[in-house]
Amino acid sequence: MLTASDVGQESLILNQEPVVKLDSISVRYRVPQERFGTIKEYIIRRFQGRVNQIDFWALKDVSLEIKKGEVFGIIGRNGAGKSTMLKVVSRVLRPTKGRVRIVGRVSPLLELGAAFHHELTGRENIFLNASLLGYSQNQVDERFSNIVEFADIGSFIDAPLRTFSTGMVARLGFAVATAWEPDILVLDEVLAVGDADFQKKCLGKMKDISEGQGRTVLFVSHNMAAVSQLCSKGVMLKNGQIFKQGNINEVVDEYMKKDNIILNSSLEDPSKRAAFSLKNSLYKWKEIKIINSRKKEVCELKYGEPFEIIIKGYAKKECSNVLIGLGIKSKIAGYIFVTHQTYNGLPDKLSKGFSEYKIKIEPNIFAPGNYEIEIAADGTNIKDHIPNSSEITISDVNYLDNLKWNHAIQSGFIYYPFAWSYSKG
Repeated sequence: MLTASDVGQESLILNQEPVVKLDSISVRYRVPQERFGTIKEYIIRRFQGRVNQIDFWALKDVSLEIKKGEVFGIIGRNGAGKSTMLKVVSRVLRPTKGRVRIVGRVSPLLELGAAFHHELTGRENIFLNASLLGYSQNQVDERFSNIVEFADIGSFIDAPLRTFSTGMVARLGFAVATAWEPDILVLDEVLAVGDADFQKKCLGKMKDISEGQGRTVLFVSHNMAAVSQLCSKGVMLKNGQIFKQGNINEVVDEYMKKDNIILNSSLEDPSKRAAFSLKNSLYKWKEIKIINSRKKEVCELKYGEPFEIIIKGYAKKECSNVLIGLGIKSKIAGYIFVTHQTYNGLPDKLSKGFSEYKIKIEPNIFAPGNYEIEIAADGTNIKDHIPNSSEITISDVNYLDNLKWNHAIQSGFIYYPFAWSYSKG
């Protein structure tokens, strides 16, 4: 529900000058189409103008304005130009064409481990990273305890960075980037690594920076639930150009359309599988499909819309004592539920050849957001585990009456149609 202070803050944002302004920005990379035996050969050919190369435009004529206090989401498929845009805003990359205007101090967190040295300790890397952001040793000393506390790396503070997990590196980078409340915070896929607690801390910090301190946040993520929750405005990039710009819910809806996401039901790719899956498992998953109420394969559903998940696998021979499991999880909250075939009256045996399981979800109690489907098969000489076999988006439009989900007053990961009643007295 909007309060008077919320309306006042929104009006103030509308009347402000932009703190980030991109005016017809284009970024070109020249990609060589041949290999050279030595640097000398390349330099000679380059001076002679005989290097065969093509121009790749990572950004093409991009213009946008971001005002103080906005949390601005940037979404798009891999290779759309999202990270390139953040590098331009962070002054890491000079655009080939166009003008950039930035007002205030920018604190970027662009890549995992960027501005860190893997042979230095966590303590030394804090001072290194902060100095690159323009802070003095005295300023780091003042905030050092806060950085260490937020990063939650404990006794590893004096260990080399190469001994850190990817999640620990992400926590340390985020802690340094946000320690001094920058005017503009630039974050590229910061929620892609780290556990659920870290992701919640990041989301809380970003909300505090924008709402509590009136700072600006540029946020790139493939986590549409987090983008929708945090951002008010955003842009969708496609092939280096702005495809959709405006209200974040409209931008996310455009991104999640079938035309912009390729449905790929095949599970043949080995890289999808967990490391502990058996290469020669007697039973392996082959395909997964999400079927909506109109019997069509989809990747997006309305909230409240019943649906069915169909998973297919292949057994090299007849198998017994097999446990088949399916879980649906949120990237923010983790597992919403897990179900198994044996606890739902199905046998633990598999015949040789192809088999198919259908899991009907009716009612659909998932709140709007992005969810991952995890499937697993376990037994004697059977272990095929796919943590993210498919993704599904629940839109913020109701299945029965097209009523829009009110993000201002509705929250959580479960939508249950409670039966309310009222009587006087």
